[in-house]
Amino acid sequence: MRALIESSPEDLPNCVQALMDRLDARLAEEGLLAPAGRIEHAAAWVSDLERACAFYRRWFGATAGPVYSSAKRPFESCFLSLGNGARLELMNAPAESPRIAHIAISLGSSQAVDGLIAEMRNAGVTVTGGPRITGDGYYEACVIDTEGNLVEITA
Repeated sequence: MRALIESSPEDLPNCVQALMDRLDARLAEEGLLAPAGRIEHAAAWVSDLERACAFYRRWFGATAGPVYSSAKRPFESCFLSLGNGARLELMNAPAESPRIAHIAISLGSSQAVDGLIAEMRNAGVTVTGGPRITGDGYYEACVIDTEGNLVEITA
């Protein structure tokens, strides 16, 4: 609430969204709200991270966050915000060619992720990783959908 009260007018939509996300997560933890997924971000591999970020900033008014560089492998990424909705993650690694990479669906809490992944495993859905905390701070698990697409399920 303090962040909401002290926010500037341009930060107000993001502060309200963050407050609502935390409220939804708390209600789901208490069993008062079934976790509903929302698109958190979509991701694409790019050959030139700086050039790709500049494209989305110029043509779509995106705001770029800090560049994340993995300490474990040659990998960089940058999240771009487009208004107060889903974000776009642009990623670069030497072994990857440009293409759409994945979609991330947020459930709002780690408990919701754990529960859904347990159900999916029991139903025979291919779980390719997690749940785990990623290097860039997400609590996530990855599954393959019926068409072979990678889906990140995040808290």
